[in-house]
Amino acid sequence: MFVALLLWSFITYLRNNFATITPRSAAAPGESLWQAKLESAALRIGLIGNICLPFLFLPVARGSSLLPALGLTSGSSIKYHIWLGHMVMAIFTVHGLCYIIYWVSA
Repeated sequence: MFVALLLWSFITYLRNNFATITPRSAAAPGESLWQAKLESAALRIGLIGNICLPFLFLPVARGSSLLPALGLTSGSSIKYHIWLGHMVMAIFTVHGLCYIIYWVSA
């Protein structure tokens, strides 16, 4: 369900923002349409990564009353934390790569 939330958020961000990007709305004078869309997508990927960060630190507190309420044990919360950490690192790596491609092409 968490991955579905991230995908839905990303698709919604892109659909709403790509509708406003036109050749006349490019930020830089020589910027093409694909560069404007790549920059927008890179920004939105970063926003999706920010959604993950609060959930990353949720299972760290071992004495939390929230873990038993969710049916999580300490061991399963550590596995969740590691899985989510890998996902966050992958998302921010893609975010950085998109901006590197954008800056090299500009």
